[in-house]
Amino acid sequence: MIDALNGPLWTAVNATGKIRIYQILMSSIILCNIPVAILLLWFGLEPELVWVSKIIFNLLAMIVRLAYLRRIVGFPCTKYISDVILPLLLVILFSIVPLSILYFSPVDINTTICILISLLYILLISFVFGLNNQEKLKIKELCLQKFNLSSKR
Repeated sequence: MIDALNGPLWTAVNATGKIRIYQILMSSIILCNIPVAILLLWFGLEPELVWVSKIIFNLLAMIVRLAYLRRIVGFPCTKYISDVILPLLLVILFSIVPLSILYFSPVDINTTICILISLLYILLISFVFGLNNQEKLKIKELCLQKFNLSSKR
């Protein structure tokens, strides 16, 4: 998920043409993950912590990317955080707890039904918390157009 958020940011940096310092920063941060992972495993810690360290380094890289973009092109970091990151965090937050309850429920639920419930729930949460009003209106319009087209056939 973090990598998906970082993609447009590194594309924006590349578009500026000022990539030498940026590449040095990003490469340094990302390569630091390797010795940290080796140390974690060497000390006998759980292998899952390697993924946690990767996530932490990706978050650090994202912060550095935002700061670099802000410095070279005046990128509006606070707007990006409020319009992109916070809605995403809300969707994740409101999805994790109920889906965990469903997954770990003592009641035996058919896998297909569990997947369908999860999909519908995440779509609903994404619509409610992940989209702004303009995006919601556009989706409603598209659904109404699709419904009207299918009813004329």
